[in-house]
Amino acid sequence: MWGSYRRDLRRAVRASPGREKGLLVANYEAELEVYGTSSLTLSTLREGVKDIRLPDEAWQYHTTLEAKEQLSVYLTNIQTRYLRLRETLAYLKGNFFVFKQYQFVENLLNDLSWGRGKRAAALRERMVSNSHRILLGDITLNEEEGGYVNVRVSDTGKQLAFKTINAISDQALHLKTKIEVARGFMDERTIHLKAYEAYLDGIEGELRELIRSTQCLLYDVGSDSWQEMRNFLEQDDDDFLRLIEALPDYDALVVNEDAYRNEEDKLLGDGD
Repeated sequence: MWGSYRRDLRRAVRASPGREKGLLVANYEAELEVYGTSSLTLSTLREGVKDIRLPDEAWQYHTTLEAKEQLSVYLTNIQTRYLRLRETLAYLKGNFFVFKQYQFVENLLNDLSWGRGKRAAALRERMVSNSHRILLGDITLNEEEGGYVNVRVSDTGKQLAFKTINAISDQALHLKTKIEVARGFMDERTIHLKAYEAYLDGIEGELRELIRSTQCLLYDVGSDSWQEMRNFLEQDDDDFLRLIEALPDYDALVVNEDAYRNEEDKLLGDGD
């Protein structure tokens, strides 16, 4: 069956004019780039290319491959931008993980300083005085609840988190702009390279999941009871809620027309 499929491909290559042959070669090269293998063989492609004789066919063939090379360079830049965005998300995840531990730190400190005596009160005071030792956190004394300590994200910690989230939003929008430009280029030139399209779909799908999993470090936003819990947190002006809702919704990001045109120029230039 596989041998029959290859024979059909070989016949298709021979019968195709220059542009179609160029697309077959372009798809072959794109599949090698993305998957490391291809359904077409190099010998089949070489055999088909030998049949290109007319100047117009040769021009169509080379123009198609030049467009594919432009896309290849541009996708390398997209990959670089995506890796940078992943690094920024990983940094934020590390911060969120630390923030989430404050609840357990608070429980531990209150267990250690439990009681109403002078020793317990002195221990809580000592904990508060050493608040600066908590990474991006703050320890305060809550006398209203019988002398318990509260461990929360410090103002510095929140500022750092929001600054990182703003960077993620900017990077995600820049990435989305580049991806839309790459897709628009394929549409305009009618050069639909399935391997490249699948690669871009994979990046966007993975990014959506990375953002969701980052939110889930603080709250399970995918649970059935999330909306009810969210309403309660909103009334309490919860810091964690404000953090996770500041993260971008990738699908809701709107590409700026000027930024799109600027990226188009880069694609038609050197892909940077």
